[in-house]
Amino acid sequence: MARKVSAKLRQAITSQENADVKIFLVDMVQGDLDIHVCSQGLRRLTPDDYRTYRSEQDAIDYEENLARTVSYGLVSNGVLYEQAGFSTVLSEDSEGTVPTIQIAIPNASREIIEQIERLENKPVKVTIRLIFSEDPDDVLMELTDFDMTNIRYDDDQ
Repeated sequence: MARKVSAKLRQAITSQENADVKIFLVDMVQGDLDIHVCSQGLRRLTPDDYRTYRSEQDAIDYEENLARTVSYGLVSNGVLYEQAGFSTVLSEDSEGTVPTIQIAIPNASREIIEQIERLENKPVKVTIRLIFSEDPDDVLMELTDFDMTNIRYDDDQ
């Protein structure tokens, strides 16, 4: 699988002076599952963010939980991403192998766990993007065509 890297990203990687924060975006989609998380949020999210980029019900749910939980995130290309600390491990990029990725989201929200429980072991399409905080709509690198399988979680936490 060829991984496309923009000239802007190449320059940032080789530059010794770059104050722009690199942020990973992960989209997980399958049927009605629609999870969008980012490695770092740029601001505190508001009910209006959920109302504008998701649904009225998501805005109501967020308002009800606001006293207990504050969410940070960002909007990139019209999609609302919630901050979630996660790690990723990509497979070797060699010809003739199927690309794989391992994603770990510690302390996943109850919403994410409930959506995972409804999957019934069906593959989830995953896309990973890299952006800079200065311009969240400018995608510097995109990894696509991943099928996420073998989804597990620890519900004791």
